[in-house]
Amino acid sequence: MRRFLATTIGCKVNQYDTEAAAGYLESLGLRRIQPDSPPADGPPELVVINTCCVTAAAAAKGRRAIRRAVRRHPDARVLILGCAATNEPESLRRLALEAGAAGVHVA
Repeated sequence: MRRFLATTIGCKVNQYDTEAAAGYLESLGLRRIQPDSPPADGPPELVVINTCCVTAAAAAKGRRAIRRAVRRHPDARVLILGCAATNEPESLRRLALEAGAAGVHVA
């Protein structure tokens, strides 16, 4: 079964949006795993990062989360969501690709 990992940066709206995206992915047959899942579960094929740009600190935290996700899961595709993704889609796409992402979609 295909697996995904989801990370939320920001407000309660982002938390809701992440859960909605996770529900959709689960309806497609993907299984959500947690960051601390045992290695036997296998790595995620998709990493979802819901970003925020309300503060400079939140935007920086989102960029760090993208780089960390790519470093930890180099074979996973990356889906970047949230207001930072809306505000600076090409910058975040380039950041993920330069970090070595297998594939990136910014929505």
